[in-house]
Amino acid sequence: MSLSQKMHLNIVSGFLGSGKTTAIIRYISEHQLSERILVIINEFGENNIDGHEIELRNLASKFTVWHIPGGCICCVSKMVLNKKLIEAGKSKEFDRIIIEPSGLARASDIIDMVDKSTLKSVFNLHPVICMVHPGMTIDGHAVREPIVWEQIQASDVIVANFSDKITESEKIKFESKIRSLTPSKMSLIHTSKGEFPSSVFNLSYPIYKIHKISQSQENSTTGFSNRSFRWERCDIFDVTKLSNFFNEVVKNNSIIRAKGFFHTDKGWMKIESANGTINRTSSEYRADSRIDLHYQDNDLYKASIEKILSVLNTDELLSGN
Repeated sequence: MSLSQKMHLNIVSGFLGSGKTTAIIRYISEHQLSERILVIINEFGENNIDGHEIELRNLASKFTVWHIPGGCICCVSKMVLNKKLIEAGKSKEFDRIIIEPSGLARASDIIDMVDKSTLKSVFNLHPVICMVHPGMTIDGHAVREPIVWEQIQASDVIVANFSDKITESEKIKFESKIRSLTPSKMSLIHTSKGEFPSSVFNLSYPIYKIHKISQSQENSTTGFSNRSFRWERCDIFDVTKLSNFFNEVVKNNSIIRAKGFFHTDKGWMKIESANGTINRTSSEYRADSRIDLHYQDNDLYKASIEKILSVLNTDELLSGN
């Protein structure tokens, strides 16, 4: 199925009260006549407040709303969401599905569910939008609510809603935190009342197969180089092969650091090697797989460096190869 034939799928995540419903209502009001839209709303409670908010605006009759109350769709109601997606995919009645998770949900778990769905080929998953109240990331709030940063880490586009409610210095502090994240975000938008260009809903993940980015830096005494590689998010790495690869990296005295995010057959991982050690942790990042290598330009290790780079230039580390 070509990309143009697939059903658009958006995830609009964000903590409680961040403006998710308002942003979705704005999109629907602009596109309900040109698109057949299904909104799947998940609420932690049983009363379906957000769903009723949409209905009170007399929009519900012009598009479809499915409710999943009583628990987050990333855990308690996970199977319910999976069934809803399968039902929607088979129906072919919709052009776009917008998922509004509970404010306590982890977007990364929802992305994983879509990737594992039997109807994965039916959906065109767009970059994840995260609505954020900037005030929740400063003055210690993020310490009390770590889920806020987990949602930010798993998202691709950050919409800083209620930016009119913070000072200029707080805005700068927030921007600095977001721009310091690795990998970097596709976009950071400041707004209020959930207003941002509807084109954000149609952003796409980059399409590349072992996309290489090469950079070099040298100083007056010693030469250093950096090589960067990226793979599509659908490429799945074999954990065993990946572990063996990093073991070889550690043995190479010329490599100063190797750091990457990988979609593996055991889930998404962040793997980093430096100073002779390898650290592996789970990752909220879901946009693509990528690695950066920093090494010395040393003729003594040139052959071993080229061997490592040649591995990254192929599909050798992927599952099934």
